[in-house]
Amino acid sequence: MSRQLASKAELTRMIQDRISEGKELDGDCRDVKVESVYWHVLDKTGCNWDLGFYNGPPACRGVVDAIVSDLRRRYNLRGD
Repeated sequence: MSRQLASKAELTRMIQDRISEGKELDGDCRDVKVESVYWHVLDKTGCNWDLGFYNGPPACRGVVDAIVSDLRRRYNLRGD
């Protein structure tokens, strides 16, 4: 499966939108805010980005990680 390309702002917005719409943990994670994603060389999965910073309740980390993992399988960071 080839990945689509997205900017840092687009990826950050996609992550944030999915968190805000989420019902996991009875919606307790909806207010979690994430910082921008960052570029790195292609890893063994073929992805070139990751989440830059997470600051939220520990219980929500798994929810955010699942969202990021899903998006990392589908998108690569565009070099702009």
